[in-house]
Amino acid sequence: MVLMVCIWKMGMDMHHRLVPVAVGVFFTRLYQEFMAVLMVLAFAIGPISGCHVNPAVTVAMWLGRRIKGDDAVVYVVAQLCGAFFGG
Repeated sequence: MVLMVCIWKMGMDMHHRLVPVAVGVFFTRLYQEFMAVLMVLAFAIGPISGCHVNPAVTVAMWLGRRIKGDDAVVYVVAQLCGAFFGG
């Protein structure tokens, strides 16, 4: 997930050259707010659930061998169902 955010941020930095500064400031602010919310979630629910806030985190935890494959599948399915029914 961190890699995805960094790639997105690099794309936004290149995008700043093509659009007015006000739009770039908006997206930079949005990026900062996203990271702040994610940090608060990590500290708030991390000790309880491992902070599996989206499938990217779960896959990273599985690849790092911090959770079992069976648990990873259950987490990803639950996260996708929550995203589908919640939004």
